[in-house]
Order: sequence, then structure tokens, then C-alpha cells
Amino acid sequence: MRLRSCPLKAAFVLSEIPAVLRSFRPLLLVIVVGLLVRFLIAPWTSCPYDVYPFYRSSVDMLAGAGVYGHASFSYPPLFAVVLYPFVLILSLFMDPAQFGSLQYSMVDLAHMTGMLVPVITHPAFNLALKTPLILADLVMGLVLYRFVLGVKDEKWARRIFVLWFLNPLVIWISSVAGQMDVFPALMTLITLIAFYRKHYIVAGMALGLGVFFKLYPIYLIILYLALALWLESGSKFPRLTNTGLKRSSLLVLGGLVSVVVVLPFFLSSDLMFDFIFRRAGYTSYGGLNLWFFLPALPSEGLLPDVFPSIIGFPTFIFLSTLILVFAVSGIMVRRLSGEIDALKALSVGSLLTVSVIIFLQPVTNPQHLIWLLPFLLLCSVEEKRWERKIYLLTVLGLLYFIWLQSAQALLYPAAVYTDLIPIADLNSAVQTYYTSAGLLSRQTLVIVSAMLGGIVGLTLLLPRRLDFVDKLWERAARLLGGDA
Repeated sequence: MRLRSCPLKAAFVLSEIPAVLRSFRPLLLVIVVGLLVRFLIAPWTSCPYDVYPFYRSSVDMLAGAGVYGHASFSYPPLFAVVLYPFVLILSLFMDPAQFGSLQYSMVDLAHMTGMLVPVITHPAFNLALKTPLILADLVMGLVLYRFVLGVKDEKWARRIFVLWFLNPLVIWISSVAGQMDVFPALMTLITLIAFYRKHYIVAGMALGLGVFFKLYPIYLIILYLALALWLESGSKFPRLTNTGLKRSSLLVLGGLVSVVVVLPFFLSSDLMFDFIFRRAGYTSYGGLNLWFFLPALPSEGLLPDVFPSIIGFPTFIFLSTLILVFAVSGIMVRRLSGEIDALKALSVGSLLTVSVIIFLQPVTNPQHLIWLLPFLLLCSVEEKRWERKIYLLTVLGLLYFIWLQSAQALLYPAAVYTDLIPIADLNSAVQTYYTSAGLLSRQTLVIVSAMLGGIVGLTLLLPRRLDFVDKLWERAARLLGGDA
């Protein structure tokens, strides 16, 4: 009987596809605008420093050297799996040797700034790299839309989709910078939805796959195991039940299934973990987090090298993060006794957990804010202040990214492969920006934007009554006569 039901269930799912597609009809204009903007800017912009590892690993994969062939790709392997079909198709029309070109005029500038790589990728390669990111942006928006449509209404679902798909920071990260953080973020959203719908194996698989895109979802395992064990325990002091043990077992089983996806990489290269954890072991600090001020201080003697590292974090940062994640999990479990429902526990718990990671990790770059956005959007349905955080983080993330490398540095593909911008003029503009001094110097702008981003990140961890940034927002709105 069960065997018969599988084809019937599959046929039922297929029959629902037209209805699902029709439900996206109100989003058509937004989808067209969002895709048009992304595909117009994607080929002609890039962040040379961040794109180079994807370029190098693509050439390595096509040459048969594997993802980690030249030790330039230092992420977990799943994005390479996603990227490979796109660069393979490109290689049918273009010699991989032409995917990028060394610009000798940039060599000295790259050495001086430490933020550039003098290899500029071809617009066709940029498009191959960014197309899966753009598609993932769209899938994320549609998943959010369908989920909010089911738990709230069409008005809120459309609003959430617009806030995601037309968000300038989201567009910037995928279509300008070419960073792949939307993939682990999508996996964590699918984890939340599957867990809420009691598909625990699927939740475990999605969470495991997220870890194999980037490592940060590994902390969410603590939250989800705690909620699986004690969800609906019906007691002020949660206790283990057979149902809780079954849920957590299914969650773990799903995580183990996800390992099968990356098993070929485990078997083919014993260097994968070395590359991944070597990147996690970098000792630089700064960005939109607690450590924003450290780049402005002398580099010697601030944080002694006696601290050992655990999966790439200095011990004190790792332990602090771990303790706070356990605390968040405990708070969510206790509040499930009646104060909040399961969806709010999942949304707020995930938001707080990722906020802890972002606020305490050694380096927080603008692309890491993508990890937060799906949970901020879900929480904003119930509380207005979370939507305000989206606006603030979007602006500060963009400013930090632009001020960190200069806007001109992102235009090198247009300069190298078209006649629109002379590359000598671009080099001169970038050098002038990096050597500027005074109140509007690069260092001042970067520190200010990082500080403000760190402050907003801190308020994500505070209850509403202590959220001083939100209070300032409301006061400013009243003074301006607008709606807070």
C-alpha cells in the first residue's frame, strides 16, 4: 500500500505545480525588475579579491585538479558543486584560459592596498559565477513568499518578497561582489520551515547542507536539537520524552544523509579540511561586529598568540559564542512553555543565534549580513523594529563594502574588457582613495561604518525595552512628523 502511495503522492505534487506558479503572479513585475537589475550589472562588476578563488577553482576543476587543486578555494565544497555546471557550459564556448587576465598595471597597486588581486575576470565568467547566485536570490524570495503567505496573508508575503528581492545589499552581494552567502542562508531558512512543518529529516538535511556551503550553520544545530528534544513538552521545566527523542533522532539522521552529498570530496581529497579550517583560522579582526576598532590599532601585542584555536576561532571567542548560543537555546525552550509559539521560537531563536555569531566572530563582512536577513524578515511580520534593522544594516553594509575597497575597485571588468573606463584612470582613483588622509580618509570611513554596524548588531541581541537604536529611530520619526 505504501509503495502505491508514492507514485500517487508524486502525481499530486506535480499537479500542484501550476497552482504554485499562479500564486507567484502578483510578484511578476518585481521579479522582472529584480532580475533585470542583477543581470545588467553582473558581468561588468566584481570584487577582484573575493572573485579570484572562484575563478581559480573553476579553472582547476575544468583542468581535472579538483576544487582544492591550487589551495585557493577555502570554503566547504558545495558551492563548487553548484558552480561547476555553469563554468562547464561556459567552457564549451570559451577557452578557460580566457576566464581571467593578469593586469600588470595593477600589480603594484594590489601590493600597496592588500585588497586587490591583479587578475580581472571576464564578463562571461562573471555571469557564469553570478547566475546561480541570482537564481538563489529568487528562490529565497519565493520560499519566503510562500511561507509567509501560509502563516500570515498575501499583503505581508508580497512585502517580505520585495524587502528581500529588491534589497540593495542582497543585489550587491550576489550581482556585484559575487559572494555565495545566499546559499547557506537559504538552507537555514528551509531548515526552519521544514522543522516548523514537522519534516525533521528534511530539516536536518538542509542544516547539514548549509554547513557544507559555509560553517556557521553548525551553531544552529544546538538550537534545533534543543527545540526538537523539548518542543511541546507541556512543562515549565522541560523534560525528555519519547517524542522529543524521536524528533531529535530524525534531525540527526537528516544531517547524516547530507554528508552523503559531500562524501566524494572526503574520499577524493584529504586536504579539504585543511583548506577549510585554515581559512577559519585567520587571525584578522574587524568589520561590522564587536571588533570593529581593532584594524585602527597597532597590529602587535593586542591579542597574544598564546590563545589556541578551535575550528578557526580564538578560544575565548569560540567559547563565548558557544555559551551564548546555548543560552539562546535555553531561553527559547523555556519560553515555549506558553509565552510564544513554535514559529516565533524558531524565528527569534535563529535570529539571535546568527546575531551572536556575527557580533562575536573575528571578521564580519557585509555578505555575512545575508545570514540574518531571512530571519529578520520573518520576525518583522510580528514586530516592526526588526524591519528597521533591515534598513539600517542594508545601508551600513553597503557603505562599509564601498568604503573598504572603494567603489572604483569594483569596476575593473568594465575597464579591462570595454573602452568605457581607462584602466589607468581607475588605478589612479583607487590609489588616491587608499592614500587619502583627514576626516574623510578611507580608514575613518571604514571604522565609522563598522562601528555603526557593530552597534546595530548589538541591539539585535537586546530586548525591545533596551533597544536604544530603535528608541532613537522612533524619536526621530516623531520629530520629523512621520510614522515610526
